[in-house]
Amino acid sequence: MNYGDFRKGVLKLIDEYSSRGTELAASKTADLKIRTATATNEVLLDLARETSLLAAVFYIVQNPIDNEYSYDTSALKRHVPNSTTDIIELAGAQAYFYECQGPATVNVQEEIAGVWTSLSTDILGSTITWLAEYKGNTGIGSTANNCRLYFQGSYIFNYRNEKLYPYAFSTDSDVQQHRPHFLYSLPSNFLFLENVYRRINDNWTKYSPYYLLDGESKIGISRYDTGEYAMNYFRSPTEIVYSGVDVTDDAQALDCNSDAVYVAMLGVAALLQVTENPTLSVMFSNQYEVGKASLKKPDRYYPEFIQNVTGW
Repeated sequence: MNYGDFRKGVLKLIDEYSSRGTELAASKTADLKIRTATATNEVLLDLARETSLLAAVFYIVQNPIDNEYSYDTSALKRHVPNSTTDIIELAGAQAYFYECQGPATVNVQEEIAGVWTSLSTDILGSTITWLAEYKGNTGIGSTANNCRLYFQGSYIFNYRNEKLYPYAFSTDSDVQQHRPHFLYSLPSNFLFLENVYRRINDNWTKYSPYYLLDGESKIGISRYDTGEYAMNYFRSPTEIVYSGVDVTDDAQALDCNSDAVYVAMLGVAALLQVTENPTLSVMFSNQYEVGKASLKKPDRYYPEFIQNVTGW
């Protein structure tokens, strides 16, 4: 169903049609159209969070470089004031990664003819009280030269997961993270996670040792668990965008399960009548809640392969 058909259905519920069954003049419904779009977005999101779930999936491929335990630098390190020993160095390093708190100064330097020359500098203020992530390409002039990360400062600070890579990445944001659990941003329409499946070779199995963090905007997976991942989740609906042009607005697809369309109409009608007719609003609201409770959550099945202990 498109938004135009949905909107007309709402207007009929609240008796905003003429006695001849046609929509009232635009001058009489202009304000209502604006409020209907806003109310529709509110109701669709409410349904998607509770009973009319919208399923989606996104994929991750994880196969890090330098993935041996010997490369682990996750132990927390403390810089003491004016120390000159907080340095990691690698010949020809083309990218870097580290996590650090402020106040601190971190220099990426290249040794040219025996002199350390700054390639870039990160200055972390005292407001960086957590271990913030920093990464990028070094911009080294010659891979025959040494390159280093130099942690400096006049105050105590902590850092960890420092790493220099002998490879360049396509952009600074693409530089591989270097931590025991890799963190991946969840889709912008993410509401909540249903499950995670991992594929090794041709076999998909349910994967449990993950965690959500940062307000459930990221998912963490052990870097040592290489493979392909399918994140099955429930998403928020695509919002209706009100432009004031009926042809454009009404052509938008209504992002709602088919069995929930009429329930959504009741919810929108309830919101539109809050001030105009509170009694009618309460009636629509009650019908909406009953309808919402009666919606059946989708049955979701996932084929799964479990390796036999004997290997066959």
